[in-house]
Amino acid sequence: MPEIYRGPVQQQKNTTRIGEGSEHEVYRRNDGKIVKEKSPNFHALMNTPEYLHAEFFLTKIAHLLFPNSIPDIHAIHLTSNKGETQTIHEHMDTSIDSYHENVRQSWIDQNHPIPKYELIQDELTQRAQAVTPFQSELMNTGIVLFDRSLQNYIVSPTGIQYVDRLYPLQWDETKGTYISIDTTKLRQAIERKIQDPDQKNVALRYVTRLESFLQELEKQKKK
Repeated sequence: MPEIYRGPVQQQKNTTRIGEGSEHEVYRRNDGKIVKEKSPNFHALMNTPEYLHAEFFLTKIAHLLFPNSIPDIHAIHLTSNKGETQTIHEHMDTSIDSYHENVRQSWIDQNHPIPKYELIQDELTQRAQAVTPFQSELMNTGIVLFDRSLQNYIVSPTGIQYVDRLYPLQWDETKGTYISIDTTKLRQAIERKIQDPDQKNVALRYVTRLESFLQELEKQKKK
């Protein structure tokens, strides 16, 4: 963090495009790591180095709090070229969840038969019942979930895995302002949930770094 930037991932060798959304394109490298390349259609504040650093430290904290459910983030690539910022994540196998895999494939294959929602209502109900408690637990740590879509999770017999990005703050169109995470709750969750003293100290240091970047973003919001 941050690593040397090597240009747009679609121009790099040894990568396979595996998904696309409104916010980023996703590639898998030959070493198994996942590269998420940010779309240029973000709000300007969300494409700044300060925002990306804040997102990095928030994800590191969330991984320490939920090691089995939040994939680790390994690096960020910063560039002056808007739309080419990248994050490097741990790979999570989506093939164990047919619903998630079908939705993912539908983003990259126009001929893929997207599941007809009226035919899978029972599956969606069961999925919501599995995901909702985890969403509540995540929110209770001070992490704001701006997108609660069921497709952002891998649901398996061993538990829930979150595969979307985590936002340190995001623009709220309804309120006309930015909504931020609650770092006080985040510190309380670290004290409550992390038992290993070394990991707890690491997580608390990450919060301090996160807060410094959030303060920088606060200044930019007022410009």
